[in-house]
Amino acid sequence: MAISWVTTIGFVIVIAIAGWIFSHFIQEALNKNDSFTIDPLPDEEENTTNNS
Repeated sequence: MAISWVTTIGFVIVIAIAGWIFSHFIQEALNKNDSFTIDPLPDEEENTTNNS
């Protein structure tokens, strides 16, 4: 019975570490600040003058 608990706890720890690594690299790849640097939002004045 003890081996099943050790196996289960070890599996949960390995899955948690793999999830953290996956989440870390996804957050690095999808840097939110890059979206504003590469494609900034248009100014409100430009938006209203182009529609008229």
